[in-house]
Amino acid sequence: MTGIRMSAAAVLLSGLTACVYPGNDLERIADQSERRWGPGIGREFKEVSLKELSANAASYKYMDVKFHAIFNRRNEAIFVPFLTTFRQDDFMAFSCWDANAKLWEEADRMSFVPTLYIRKDYVDAAAITGASRYALVEIRGNVLGEFDDRPFVLVQWVTVLEPSLYTDESLASLGSGLAALSQKRPAVAIDKLEKALAGVWARDARLRIHLELGKLYGERGDWEKAILHFEGALANDAESAEAKSGLEKAREELARKQAVESGAPPAPAPKP
Repeated sequence: MTGIRMSAAAVLLSGLTACVYPGNDLERIADQSERRWGPGIGREFKEVSLKELSANAASYKYMDVKFHAIFNRRNEAIFVPFLTTFRQDDFMAFSCWDANAKLWEEADRMSFVPTLYIRKDYVDAAAITGASRYALVEIRGNVLGEFDDRPFVLVQWVTVLEPSLYTDESLASLGSGLAALSQKRPAVAIDKLEKALAGVWARDARLRIHLELGKLYGERGDWEKAILHFEGALANDAESAEAKSGLEKAREELARKQAVESGAPPAPAPKP
């Protein structure tokens, strides 16, 4: 009897010592951060852009990947499984844009990837249903295949990084403002671009808006507002050569204007 008990204890001990947590999971469980129970734990995910993944889907077949994306959240009630094992009863389909997509341009706006799937019983499925359109997210999953040059991704983790990068109104204003700029209608461009700033939080987009407004106000001779927008551009990209050059010129022109208004001898005009 004693031998049997000792054997049972040995089996139990060996089973406990075999419980090994993969890749820092013990720390996550201890501090309760990023707690996940499901597929993906302990796996290495290759970082790639969604644009690259979409352009070369076959190259990433059967690979674990991670990428940043922007939720589309339009027409996602339509389930299109094509030639896959995904079934509507078990999976939810959703679509995303690449994180750097210029959504105010039609070509980028039409380049969303609709073939992202997640099991309805996964914990992170709730993050998808609860997130708003234009949310910036990190997605991790496995590329199960490709069809018609589209990657089919079985999503395992979704992390919301920013609740929203745009509003529909801000994107419309940004598109209209840039169109007016190309049509040489500065007053309309200024109005639309100023409105766009209220609802655009993507860094690259804000940089573009501030630069265009800085130049437009400079052409009007409104150097105070030009300075304001070139400073705004630098707040989004501290290394922007265009913003630095524009800010320097705007400050010099403002100093000359103030000197003339005060009756002091004007400073030499800045070099073009």
